[in-house]
Amino acid sequence: MIEAIASGIFLGIVISFMIGPVFFGLIQVSIRQGIGRAMIYEIGTVTSDVMVIVLCYLGLASFIQQDKYKFAVAIVGAIVLFLFGLYPLVIKKQKKQEEIKEIEAKSTAFSLITKSFLLNTINPSVILFWILQVGLAVTNFNGGVLWAYFISIVGTMILFDFLKAFGANKIKRYLKPRTFALIAKIEGILLIIFSAVILIRTFFF
Repeated sequence: MIEAIASGIFLGIVISFMIGPVFFGLIQVSIRQGIGRAMIYEIGTVTSDVMVIVLCYLGLASFIQQDKYKFAVAIVGAIVLFLFGLYPLVIKKQKKQEEIKEIEAKSTAFSLITKSFLLNTINPSVILFWILQVGLAVTNFNGGVLWAYFISIVGTMILFDFLKAFGANKIKRYLKPRTFALIAKIEGILLIIFSAVILIRTFFF
C-alpha cells in the first residue's frame, strides 16, 4: 500500500507539471481571474481525468490482468513514458503561451469547467497516457491498493495544481517562455526516471 501511494504521489507531481493547453489554461485563469476561479477550472480537468481512468480500467483490466500480457504491457508502457520524457529534452522550443486559446476574463463557473474538461478530454496524449498508466497499474496493484494508487495520483494533482495557481498569481511577472521550457525539461527527466523504474521492476522483481 505504501509503495502504491508513494508511486502515485510521484506520478501525480510529474503530471501536474506537464506542459500543455490545460497547464497554460490554469495559469491564465489564475493570473487573470484569481486562485478561486482557477480551482473551479481545475474541477473540469480532474473530472476528465477520473472519467478517463475509470473508462480505461473498465475496458482494459480484464484483458491486461492475464499473465501473458502483463510483461508486454509493462515494456510498451515504459518505452512510451520514456518517449514522453525524451520529447521536451530534444525539441528546440516550447509552444508560446499566446498560442493557447485565451480564457475570457468574465467566464462563468460552468464555462470554466466545460472548457477545461474538453481541453483535457480531447487531447489524444491524455487518453494515451491514462491507457498506459491504467495498464501498468493493474499489472502491479490489485483491489484497494490499485485505487489507493489512483486516488494518490489525483489528490497530488489537485494539490500541486492549487500550488501552481497560487504561485502564478503571486509571481506572474516572472513567468516567461524560458521558465516553461525549464519546467518541461525537468518533467521529461522525471518521466525517464519513472520509465526506468518500471523496467527495473519488470525484469528484476
